[in-house]
Amino acid sequence: MIMQNSRSKKTKVAIVNQYCDSVLPPFQNSVGICTYGLAAPLAQGASVLVYGLRLTNLIPYLDLKKRRPEGLKDNHWDKNINYRFMRVSMKDIALFCLFQPMKKFFKLFWRDISPLSVSPWLFPEYGKAIAQDLTFQNCDIIHFQHATQSIPITKSLNPSAKIVLALHHEFHRQCDYPLLNERLQHVDWITCVSDYLTQKTKQDFPELADRCSTVYNGINPSDFVREPNFSLRRVKKRLVFVGSLTPQKGIHVLIDAFIRVAQIDPDVELEIIGPDATYPLEETFSTDDPLERQWVKDLTPFYPNYREKLEARVPKAFADRIHFAGLASRQQVIEQLYQADLCVFPSLWNEAFGLPPIEAMAAGTPVIATRMGALPETIVDGETGLLVERDRADDLAEAILSLLGDDRRREAMGRAARQRALTHFTWEQTAEKMLDLYQELSKREAVAA
Repeated sequence: MIMQNSRSKKTKVAIVNQYCDSVLPPFQNSVGICTYGLAAPLAQGASVLVYGLRLTNLIPYLDLKKRRPEGLKDNHWDKNINYRFMRVSMKDIALFCLFQPMKKFFKLFWRDISPLSVSPWLFPEYGKAIAQDLTFQNCDIIHFQHATQSIPITKSLNPSAKIVLALHHEFHRQCDYPLLNERLQHVDWITCVSDYLTQKTKQDFPELADRCSTVYNGINPSDFVREPNFSLRRVKKRLVFVGSLTPQKGIHVLIDAFIRVAQIDPDVELEIIGPDATYPLEETFSTDDPLERQWVKDLTPFYPNYREKLEARVPKAFADRIHFAGLASRQQVIEQLYQADLCVFPSLWNEAFGLPPIEAMAAGTPVIATRMGALPETIVDGETGLLVERDRADDLAEAILSLLGDDRRREAMGRAARQRALTHFTWEQTAEKMLDLYQELSKREAVAA
């Protein structure tokens, strides 16, 4: 339980979300889930303010309108947390839409420019509006969710606030490192969502190694209070994947593996849950690494229209056993995880954390995943699930069949998985670590003064 000394002033924290983060239920993206999950327990020991973008149908292909609850106001209160939503500007929309064609122009006549995620072109007016609004809030801590663009202006306008940057995935070598370094000079501390990401960040930015630490993401135990029915033996076995439909998630490998499984077991089905949200390859693999460049080359044919290519990959004989559920609400996702026999997470890239496997574990569902990035930190191979090498459909199929055919082992793994998730990965634990960090940073300021 987070405690705050009643005699001391509550730390005031502002959490600044990326332009694309959909924070409030029922439809949220991964970082939006992280903000919402962290904010509630954090508010027990701090005063919490959350910034986001008031999304509209001006960006229809991101399907953001569906994710925004009806009747949402610019200044919204939820669980004693003030959510402030900035209105989208036409300048930001224009720059967003011009980025890709201008990137091709720069690359042809001058040099390559940063991927969109670190580009100064990414919603600058949104960042400026938050920086200016923060001047009226008197915050002790300004916590950025991954995006770095508006850190310099925010620090300039709010010099007494401490800046914390929470990294949710790694920066690749094709990012403009001098530009990133300039921004990171204004950061007082960097938290990373896994040890994998922490070590990668320290390696890439050695001058920041002494102000960089791991704080895991988590789950809300109240979402998983229902005890799973471990003794249930379903006639139809159910596999589930949860995540965005994008090539680096390896869903095509899962489909290939499932076809092998289905040829042996006629009573197994696959549920694929997630929005069509193809993520740029330059944001997922380092183009300076020959092996990573090969991955870019191999996955390029899956762009665009990844879902259409996935559906075309399914033989007609198995079409009724693979279901594409699309974007689902949080409660729908959780229910599907409870109803699954196995969760399969076949990522081809280095996952910085991977929230769906933790949620599956909390629901008592064993996870089969690839040995990539942080997944070996969260999934204990042979105890809470199985780990296989990436892009090996045969190995993935073998792992699936081994657990589907062994009810006792699958039940034991489900119990161990639930225990691990609820013991080691909760938002309250995350909030406690964050609050300790915030308070330590604030003390440093007080001593310096």
